[in-house]
Amino acid sequence: MGKETVPVFRQYTVMDEAMAQAAQAELDAEDFDFVIGRGRSESWGDYVDRLALNRRGLALPQGWAASSTYGGFLDGQLAGRVVIRHEPDESAMQHTGHLGFAVRPAYRGRGLGAALCRHGLERLSRMGIKRALITCNATNAASRATIERCGGVSDQEQPVVAYQRDNRIMRFWVPCG
Repeated sequence: MGKETVPVFRQYTVMDEAMAQAAQAELDAEDFDFVIGRGRSESWGDYVDRLALNRRGLALPQGWAASSTYGGFLDGQLAGRVVIRHEPDESAMQHTGHLGFAVRPAYRGRGLGAALCRHGLERLSRMGIKRALITCNATNAASRATIERCGGVSDQEQPVVAYQRDNRIMRFWVPCG
């Protein structure tokens, strides 16, 4: 049987801990947070439970909006993730937007980033959102290309803004659905 080429999108379970920790370790080398918002002392089971509450707008960390996190799995392996912010606040709309995606290094160059992004856009469309703000680091050419491949157009009012640790991010508007 050949390799799975279409990702399976699903929310994390307690069985995904080792894969998520491996993904975080890989992305640490790029100073990128794969497992967003997990406290250092928080168990994986508690994190998964909190994500379920976050989807309903409950138990949100200060300054966070209700959000849904989906892993993208290929051949049963966690290959990437997408976080969808249901109703981002003003700060999120300035810097992080409606969704963020990440792909583990071994799975890059296969179109997974675009699949994750499209999955997020489809979910946002179901929530009644017509267009989404997606941002990426200004130096990340692959993310920029992925966003543009999904229909992203540079924000004409604020195409680039400063963000954490002197990073500059590019802002794109992308149609949902």
